[in-house]
Amino acid sequence: MAVIGIDTAGRLGGVGVVSAGRLLGATVLGVEEGHSQNLLPALESLMERLDLTPAAVDGIAVAIGPGSFTGLRIGVAVAKALGYAWGVPVKGVSTLLATAWPLAGVPGVICASLDARKEHVFSATYAGERLGELARGAVGGALEAGERHDSAVSPAGRGPEPGGAPAGGFASGGAAPLLPAEAVIDPEERRSIEEVAGALQRAAASGKKVYLVGDGAPLLYERLREAGAVTVPLQGEGLRAAHVAHIGEMELSRGAADDLFALSPNYLRRSEAERRWKQSR
Repeated sequence: MAVIGIDTAGRLGGVGVVSAGRLLGATVLGVEEGHSQNLLPALESLMERLDLTPAAVDGIAVAIGPGSFTGLRIGVAVAKALGYAWGVPVKGVSTLLATAWPLAGVPGVICASLDARKEHVFSATYAGERLGELARGAVGGALEAGERHDSAVSPAGRGPEPGGAPAGGFASGGAAPLLPAEAVIDPEERRSIEEVAGALQRAAASGKKVYLVGDGAPLLYERLREAGAVTVPLQGEGLRAAHVAHIGEMELSRGAADDLFALSPNYLRRSEAERRWKQSR
């Protein structure tokens, strides 16, 4: 079983491959690289190094946002195209959840944030211990429960039937949300830095340890330094594609594949072109 993770949500992108909860390999797309030109060559190179053929891929996970408008469109389009061509299920994964994932299990609250410009961040806050329970318990249990099921692949063997998600190596079905409600303290939203910092200061004042991760962390840390907030070196972006793959594997093993034809990015705000067009009307 192997799941590919794709992340083009930010200035750093990447691809990763996970199997049974174990990272097989990952490649980071650098700051100066264009995701549209480099994503597919990077994935092809990684698969060659791992001796991984499309026939051995059981699913694809992709970061669906929040994040760069153009980047998200590229990543989601590639994931859907490969899912259709290879006849495997695709699962969209929250960029913020994948950003927080390396800290799953820490006692306290994890705030994943991405710089949204103009003194705002895209952010979500999670209960670290609840994420840890999920990462430890759901991986083994879900993977053991997963069944091979290929009936959703079209007769030609090239992809899913229109209107449904392919099954690949995973069982399909309507699964409940992966995250328990108590694991999410503040849901995904675009808010001002001051508003997010204020909520985290209140959490710190109540005795909770606050962890900051993502490229918005430095913006928040300046306001939370005295509250004892902890930041993560390099902000946790480099291996985010691997975390997308890990979360995606858990979701797919539960039968939580997305409808391939309905999957779309979660921008949380309009693109610059859309905003200018609206202002001109």
